[in-house]
Amino acid sequence: MSVEHKKYFEAIKCGEMKDLKVMLLVDPTLLSALDSMLMNGLHVAILRKQCLIIQLLIDKGIDVYHLDMAGRSPLHLANEQEPTFTINKIKSMLNDVLKDK
Repeated sequence: MSVEHKKYFEAIKCGEMKDLKVMLLVDPTLLSALDSMLMNGLHVAILRKQCLIIQLLIDKGIDVYHLDMAGRSPLHLANEQEPTFTINKIKSMLNDVLKDK
């Protein structure tokens, strides 16, 4: 994984919205970056329950259908999480996006 990809995933994990916005302005191809488990940034943001980051990634056009190494889409991953207000909000956001496509 490149240094840029590491910084991208770290910004997602830590909820560093400002840094992430700059990274995506400079290099929109980061939306296609995958980690060692073949997760894209949306998968990682869901695991970290980063609602604002999730919305940003969706707005920027991240692949909401991408499957990770285990064959899970971001929505599948959200459905596997303990139901909380945040997870329910994430699932609602993803369902809205998928309805529109």
